[in-house]
Amino acid sequence: MKVKVGKKLEFDKDGIYRLHVDNNDLILISKEGQFFCLENRCSHEDFPLEDGDLEYHDGLPCIVCPAHGAKFSFEGKALCLPAVEDIKSFEVLIEGDEVFVKLA
Repeated sequence: MKVKVGKKLEFDKDGIYRLHVDNNDLILISKEGQFFCLENRCSHEDFPLEDGDLEYHDGLPCIVCPAHGAKFSFEGKALCLPAVEDIKSFEVLIEGDEVFVKLA
């Protein structure tokens, strides 16, 4: 199921945007004109990622959990301890100037 989450202009600055989509708590990451969507929770202790930082881990862009420093790739892969489990990622589709997230 594809759900519209907004217009590209709403996410024009690099950063993390919290979304509530069909009872899903998600974050949309905008980085250098690309968009990525992850569930808004660290797999270590279910802490929200929305206030995390965007940085690099071994040259790979990632989001850092603000609670304990776990890092996740923009595809949801756990990159370092204390997280050992990946988190869900969702496909982002751009159609014209609209941004959609594919939930299933």
